Amino acid sequence: GGSSSAGSRQARRDAPFKTSFLSDNRYQVHFTSTGMPYTSCRSPRVSRARDDNRDGDNRPRPASSRPASAPVHKAGEVPPYLAARKASLQRAADERARLASAPQPPPGMRFVPAWERDEAKRRLRGAVERLTAEFGRLPLGREATHAHRV
Repeated sequence: GGSSSAGSRQARRDAPFKTSFLSDNRYQVHFTSTGMPYTSCRSPRVSRARDDNRDGDNRPRPASSRPASAPVHKAGEVPPYLAARKASLQRAADERARLASAPQPPPGMRFVPAWERDEAKRRLRGAVERLTAEFGRLPLGREATHAHRV
């Protein structure tokens, strides 16, 4: 009976490995040469993306750098943003040409901008009001100058 108990002990020691998840390897666990476990399972996202492509589904995927709502450029046509840029450059060139043909002031003089004219008018009005108030405080009467002679 001793031999059967030794054989059963050996069977019990090996049994967990034979009946464990490693026996059918459905979890795809492998071991390195040093005994470290690793798996060859892929991320569900990667698997899903590969499965989508395996279906033979050839629908166009939107480019990540360009939003799906962006207009598609037609060959032989100028894109609207380039046409708008060209128009703005033309307006700027026209404005420069108009300013170049404008009359020039005589040497030593300059045109005064509107904001500078308004500032000068405001200062002059203040000076006139101040001087008028001072003039009103002067002691002037109606008596004639010959009445002061004695």
